[in-house]
Amino acid sequence: MEGGEKMASDVERNVNMLFKTADLQIKTVTTVMSVVKDLFEYLSKDNDVRMLKKELNEKNRELQFFVCKPEYMKDLATRLEQIGIPHVVSASASLDGAGIILFSSKHREEIEKILAEFRAEHSRGGLTTKDVVCGKAENGTAQIEHLDHYEAAIMIEQAKAQGINVALDSNGKDDFNIIFDQNDKAVMDNIRMTTAIQKCSGPAYEALKKQIDYEDAVSMEQAKDAASYNKNQAYYLTDINGTVMRVTADKVTYQEKGGKEIIIDSDDFQRDSKIMSLVGAMNCPTKLTEEDYSKYEKLSEKEKKDYLIAVDKENGRPQLSQAEYEAIRKMEDSRILYEQKLAQDNPEQEIYQYSYLNNEMRMETFAEFEKINQEAVHDRPVLDNSDIELLDDARSQYRGYAEKQSELSYEQQEYADAVLENDFDRLEKEFDMDDRWQKVINDRNANFIPDDLEDPESLDSFKD
Repeated sequence: MEGGEKMASDVERNVNMLFKTADLQIKTVTTVMSVVKDLFEYLSKDNDVRMLKKELNEKNRELQFFVCKPEYMKDLATRLEQIGIPHVVSASASLDGAGIILFSSKHREEIEKILAEFRAEHSRGGLTTKDVVCGKAENGTAQIEHLDHYEAAIMIEQAKAQGINVALDSNGKDDFNIIFDQNDKAVMDNIRMTTAIQKCSGPAYEALKKQIDYEDAVSMEQAKDAASYNKNQAYYLTDINGTVMRVTADKVTYQEKGGKEIIIDSDDFQRDSKIMSLVGAMNCPTKLTEEDYSKYEKLSEKEKKDYLIAVDKENGRPQLSQAEYEAIRKMEDSRILYEQKLAQDNPEQEIYQYSYLNNEMRMETFAEFEKINQEAVHDRPVLDNSDIELLDDARSQYRGYAEKQSELSYEQQEYADAVLENDFDRLEKEFDMDDRWQKVINDRNANFIPDDLEDPESLDSFKD
């Protein structure tokens, strides 16, 4: 081992020992400053390191760090680069498998905000970026192709309720692919079948589509209004989960119930996109004036939900007709039948129960008929042949939601995309273009992927 490489290895190992004693919060590096300085010396050719060293020489500046999952390192580092925060990403040191990013205390508040935003984006399952899904998929990814807007929305909602991450690719207008971790296949199989049952339920599915259309339209309008709001008279977006967004021209404050506060200032160059993203993550938000919100705050938890539901109705949420109600009840019976049959055939498999009624805002559309039809709630009719026919149709639809496994690793696919798009800046920055570009001539199967990045078995038929 060369001297420089050995020093770097020793430095990283010593830094790692420090991190083993830390918790998963932003911390200050004090006792091993000499070790960190050695690391900086070894990396002194890097401009970010030089800038970070300069900041640390300023009065009252301390070296600090945060830790995160390895699959999030690239995204977080990119965000720091975008707003010009000098930092060092540890190549090998880790805290129980987590990656480490060093920075100056000068930027602590900015980084706290970035981390809070990141937690809000990644704290639950549901829709996330392709980078996040592929980055953690140890056994590869798969995708369900050619879904329309409604099918994709229903599957994403179910994934969120189940706590698994999925990503979305667009093939064009109203044509989407959902990408997921192969380790989540069992859950996704249940999601596919549940979606198929709803898709084949005629009037019930049309009623669900009306709910989705309403929620999409309201969310988009609220996101645009919040991003473009230019008055200092505050208003509030409040959702059924207790998340609150206070909106003024000067700043937007986002507060999840029991979570960390996110503040987006007016001079944030990503202000609009951040606001729209956070509004999109809320569960059916309702707009309240400052006076209305003052009343809302004084209510009990049950009263708060009832209040938001009442306002949502006034704002135009579609209410069910008697025919739609009966169709949805029938759909629910068919879903229960499917789950019973699945439990009998596969007793070891965990059944994921997803109901049209899982959203409290939608559930309220059933209230009137439920009061009229109390006996039916507790004494469901015997399932008839039409239920069996619906399940048969659903099985056919389920087979139509075929899974396609990824043929290339995420890195290979990203590299191929960059080559095909002639994105030389990306090739140079992310893929060491000078080395790999030379190797592209070693491409026996002519797929623009260097042979050394491919599975050797895939090259067997192209041997010299």
